[in-house]
Amino acid sequence: MRRRQACRRWLPALVPAIAAVAITSSSCGGGGDGPTAPPPPPTPNPGSASFRLVGAGEDGDVSYGGGSNLVFCRRQGSFADLWIRFAEQAAGNGENGPHLDLDVCNPGDGGSFSAMHPQAAACGGGQTFDIWWHGESAVFVNTAMPPSCSLTLMRNGTRLSGTFSCLGMEEFGGGNGSIDVLDGSFECTEE
Repeated sequence: MRRRQACRRWLPALVPAIAAVAITSSSCGGGGDGPTAPPPPPTPNPGSASFRLVGAGEDGDVSYGGGSNLVFCRRQGSFADLWIRFAEQAAGNGENGPHLDLDVCNPGDGGSFSAMHPQAAACGGGQTFDIWWHGESAVFVNTAMPPSCSLTLMRNGTRLSGTFSCLGMEEFGGGNGSIDVLDGSFECTEE
């Protein structure tokens, strides 16, 4: 009997508390299904690049991104401060197939870069870059400080994007061919 009386005294006090928990639980999506798992982390956005090649037997658009391609932006400790590569094949760090390299000096927060001598021993002052196209049968590089090569780089945290072009790139190693790289654009995450 005493137990019933004790329950009758506590029961009116417990009903509002139980109702509050039920309302809070249902408004938070609890619904009695148990705890919900946190959302999965976002998938990293791989890099992508596209450009047009004209000359030296080339005349078409090139596009790399995802799948078996390789696109990266890596901080360097050697010649350039930033090494950007767009490669047809990921194997062998992109060396096993056609690829385009941009060697960028003093990238900072981005800006407009002018071309430098492609065989300079190290970065000098200012925002400069060089560009190399490693094709199926020949390698092409910008000439020493040409006015017809440009790179614009934008930074959003570690995410980099940009545009580039270079006219009159010469065959490396004494060949007489030339090639133009036009309408280039890219994005990647700095490593």
